[in-house]
Order: sequence, then structure tokens, then C-alpha cells
Amino acid sequence: MSLGSLRTDGYYFRQIDEAPARREILFLYNDGVLLYGGLVYMEDLGQKEQEYSSGEYYNFAKSNQNLWGNFRIVDSEISYERWHPSTNYQLAFVSKGFLLNDSSFRMVMTSRCDGTEWHSNQDDFQFKSFTSKPDSTNQFVQ
Repeated sequence: MSLGSLRTDGYYFRQIDEAPARREILFLYNDGVLLYGGLVYMEDLGQKEQEYSSGEYYNFAKSNQNLWGNFRIVDSEISYERWHPSTNYQLAFVSKGFLLNDSSFRMVMTSRCDGTEWHSNQDDFQFKSFTSKPDSTNQFVQ
């Protein structure tokens, strides 16, 4: 599979059902940019989607390095990298997984780029069509 076979006309979410129910949201763009949409309580999802549509979230995100990253797809494997704050500096984390189809993927491992910490996981992300995504232009990933 290639990027062309993964839908990018919306966002991807990981459903967290334990109380309180939440969604972790990722926007993936055709240029390989990833925007972290946050961990959103289900009762706030409509309001958060309005913030995505109106540009309010983009205005907040454009200067926050921790919300941006990049992703790539090679064959049926997907990986993405994001910055996370540490005690004294930013650390890059890489998550790796595989495509299930054109509208879902499973992340199975996350590691710090310095190699000191590995986490096995099984996080399934599902696609939701969403026509008014925030802009992917940012100063951190190009």
C-alpha cells in the first residue's frame, strides 16, 4: 500500500472507552505532515470539531511544536514521529504499525528516538470523514 491508498480527507481516531470515554485524534496530510488533534472527551467532540473547522485549533497549534510530526507509509507499514516534552528538552518519539485497509491502521510499538524506552501497544485508528481539516502549514515539519 502507498499513501495514495490511505484516506486523508478526514481524521483518524483511537477510541478509548474506559470512563470517561475519549478519542485521540490525528490528522494526516498528503504531504506527510501529521497534526495531533488531542485527546478529546466524547461529550466535547462536537465543540472540538468546530474548533478544527473554524481555524481556532490551527491558530493554537501552529506555534506548538508538540502537536506536529511527520508520517510515512512504506508498503503496508506506517510510522510517525512526534515531539514530546521531557524534563529539559524535547524528545522525538516514533510509533510504528501497519495499515489494515484504506481507512484504518494499527500502531504496535512506540519508542523514544534515543532508544531508551520501548512500549508495545495495539492501538487501532479508524477514519472519520471530515472535510474542513486544519491547514498543514507549520514551521516545524515541511
